[in-house]
Amino acid sequence: MIAPTLQTDSFRSATDETIMGAITERDETALAALYERHGDTLRSIIESVIHEQAEAEDVLQETLLQVWKQARNYLSEQMSALPPFQREALELSFFTGMSHREIAATTRDPLGTVKTRLELGLQKLHAWLKPLQHKI
Repeated sequence: MIAPTLQTDSFRSATDETIMGAITERDETALAALYERHGDTLRSIIESVIHEQAEAEDVLQETLLQVWKQARNYLSEQMSALPPFQREALELSFFTGMSHREIAATTRDPLGTVKTRLELGLQKLHAWLKPLQHKI
């Protein structure tokens, strides 16, 4: 598990971009801050797709491990491969912490559409990342 016990106070007001920059410099505290900031949201979304709590935690941990290993190009390559509407929904959810309702209000799309875009985007990311599981 990512070490949530590390002191992440120095990243409390940092942007996600700042945290990712620190991760590219191999700052373990930054990875812990990323986990602290987005872990619950990510786990919840993953659970909604795969419907198994233990498996969701494993997927989250594997994803964060890949972020650590490939921080320089990880997010931009995978996210840019998604259709624009799915990418936007995921970015609003993960990087700004918006709820599904807030995303719907921001994008002026029905709530069901937002949920579908998030689910499809996560399924694609999961499918792309699945082959990496065997390399860990």
